[in-house]
Order: sequence, then C-alpha cells, then structure tokens
Amino acid sequence: MRLHEHESARVTLRAEMSRLRRLLGPQVLGSRPYRLLLPATTDADEVRALLARGAHRRALARYPGALLPGSDAPAIVDAREELHWALRRALRDRGDARLLLDWLDRPGNHHDVDLLQAALRALPPESPRRPVLRALLDRARL
Repeated sequence: MRLHEHESARVTLRAEMSRLRRLLGPQVLGSRPYRLLLPATTDADEVRALLARGAHRRALARYPGALLPGSDAPAIVDAREELHWALRRALRDRGDARLLLDWLDRPGNHHDVDLLQAALRALPPESPRRPVLRALLDRARL
C-alpha cells in the first residue's frame, strides 16, 4: 500500500474513504475498489503540464510549494520529491535569471547551491543581487 507503510492503516483508510464518499457522493467516488469516477486535476498536475510545455514561468507561478507537506505517505513523499526536482531541474536548465531568483526567494530555497551558482552565471555583472547571492552561496557551502 503506497499511502501508508503499516497494514493497520487499511481500516483507517477504509473509514476515511467511506466518509469522503458520503461527502462527495457515489457519482464522484466509487467503491470496490475505491476510485474517482470523474476526471480530476490538481495544482501539481497543472505544474507538470506547464513544465512539459516549456512554460517554466507559469509553472513556477502555479507551484504553491511542497505537495502535501504534512504527509509522510510513501506515494505522497515520492510525488512531492518528483515535482520539486522536476521544477528545480527545469529552472536550472533554463538558466533564466529572473526565474532562478524567483525560486531562490521562496522559503527554504536560499541554500540551493546549484541554483545559486546558476543564478550568478545568469545575472549581469552589474546586478545588485550578485553580492547577496555570493553571500548565500558561501553560507550554503559551510
């Protein structure tokens, strides 16, 4: 089971799915097996689609941060990391200074050595952001 590592979670999951089915209705959430009966998208799906189209700026704007940060379900952890690294890789490879700075300005990203270096390479020499990025880079390397 990819939602929880412990077998005992099946009972809890079954109860939660039943509550959700009562809330949404049987036309939305089927049972035996539990499944969505209508198409559904998430902000994570939208970010992935935007990245696939090369719309990096829109993908970053649509990315609200870590996917379900309070969850430790194995499938969610995998999806969270995959989305984070896909967005990060796309921004790094694109090399656009504004995008890199937008990423680095988000909480928790100021220690990202690779993207700090990429931003320094992308910024013009006269940019007032360079000294700050150099200081962050020095601190991140400690």
